[in-house]
Amino acid sequence: MAKFVKQYADIHDQMVAGMDRYVAEVRSRHFPEAEHVYGVEPVELAELKRYLDQESLTSAKAWDWEPLS
Repeated sequence: MAKFVKQYADIHDQMVAGMDRYVAEVRSRHFPEAEHVYGVEPVELAELKRYLDQESLTSAKAWDWEPLS
């Protein structure tokens, strides 16, 4: 380690353990649970689906944006 670097904490093992727990919970379908997600009203979901199904959004030109100047 460089001489000018001061180590305040060694958290590598804790980060790896936390990620391991997260991955295990996701793979076992224990995360996310109901308290960790947001819902959407059926009417709002239907409106979003209608918006996304518009022909103008599905054409290649709709996503042909000009670069910022």
